[in-house]
Amino acid sequence: MDLKPLPEVLNLDCFFIYTQKFAGCVIFGLKYITGENIILIIINLQDKKIWIKN
Repeated sequence: MDLKPLPEVLNLDCFFIYTQKFAGCVIFGLKYITGENIILIIINLQDKKIWIKN
């Protein structure tokens, strides 16, 4: 997976389509209201890192 650090300002003009826990991470699926882009926000609960994948 091509993971990038979460930008400081994230445009939240979207809605959550799913939330899932996997391998010590919480994965939020976001879908933009204005388009079909799906963004995954991956929060690693063990080392408290947040990543974004689009």
